[in-house]
Amino acid sequence: MESFLKKDMDPTFLKSDQTVSKDLLLRHLPSFDGWILGDEVCDQEVLTSGKDGRLKAILRWGAGLDNVDLRAASDLQIPVTNTPGTFANEVADMALGYLISLSREISQVSEGIFEGEWLKPIGVSLEGKNVGVVGLGAIGVAISHRVQVLGMEVFGYDPAFEKSPLEFVKFKTWPLGLEELDFLILACPLTSENRKMINRRTLSSIKQGCSIINVARGGLIDQEALIEALQVQKIKSVALDVYETEPLGLSPLLKFKQNLYGSHNASNTFEAVDRTTQIAIEKLSDFLRRNSE
Repeated sequence: MESFLKKDMDPTFLKSDQTVSKDLLLRHLPSFDGWILGDEVCDQEVLTSGKDGRLKAILRWGAGLDNVDLRAASDLQIPVTNTPGTFANEVADMALGYLISLSREISQVSEGIFEGEWLKPIGVSLEGKNVGVVGLGAIGVAISHRVQVLGMEVFGYDPAFEKSPLEFVKFKTWPLGLEELDFLILACPLTSENRKMINRRTLSSIKQGCSIINVARGGLIDQEALIEALQVQKIKSVALDVYETEPLGLSPLLKFKQNLYGSHNASNTFEAVDRTTQIAIEKLSDFLRRNSE
C-alpha cells in the first residue's frame, strides 16, 4: 500500500481465490485508470469495457502475456507491458528441485515414510545426462546454468536466437535431438506457434524413459497425448507446475504416482513477489503519467 501511495496511486484490490472472474472485471474495470493483472482473462470484451470507462494502461504482473489480447489492446490504444525476468531465479530453482526429485523419486520415498514404509528406489544419476531446455530467456538461462553445474549436457531450443546465447549449450532447432534427451524442461512463453508443442508427434520421437518438467505454461503440452505416453511408459515421469486448465482438479494425470504436481507456484517467494510488485507499481505509474501528459 505504501508503495502505491508514494506514487500518488490509490489501489483497490479485487479479492479472489486465484484469479478475478471475468464478470467481476467487467463490472469494476471501467472505474480504474490502471490495471495490474495476473492470470485473469484479458480479452477484447474485458479491454473494451475498460476503455469505455477510465482504463489507460495495463501492467501484467509477471513475464507471460499469453492471457492478454495484445491486438485488441493495440486497437483500443491501451498500452500493455509486463515485468520480464523478475522471477527467473525462483522458477529456475523450482525446475531444479523438480529435476532432482524426479531423478531420485524423493516424493515417493517421503510419502512412503508417512505411511510407515521404508522405500529404497534405484535413482538416476544426473551427471552426464542430457537435458533439453526450451526457451533461453532469463528463466531458461538460469536453469541452464544450474543443470550445467550438475554435470549435465544442456541442449537449448529457442527460435528467437540464431545461435546459443550460452557457450556450453548445444543449440538445436525444435524438435531435433529429442531422441537424445533424458530430461526436458519447458521454460518458454506460450504462443500460437508453440501451443501443444509436446504432442503425439513429438512424444513419438522423444527418448524412451525421458522425464518432462513444465514450469512455463500448461498450453505447451497436449495433456491427452501426455497421458497416453505415460500409460505406455514412453515418458517415465513428469513434473508439472502448470496445466491447460487450472486448478487441475480430478485429472487422469493423478493416476501416475511417480509424477510431481505443483499449483502454478514456481515463482512464489516473499522476495520475488515484493521485488516484482515494486517494479510493477513503478512501471504502471510511468504509464499513467505519460498518458495524462
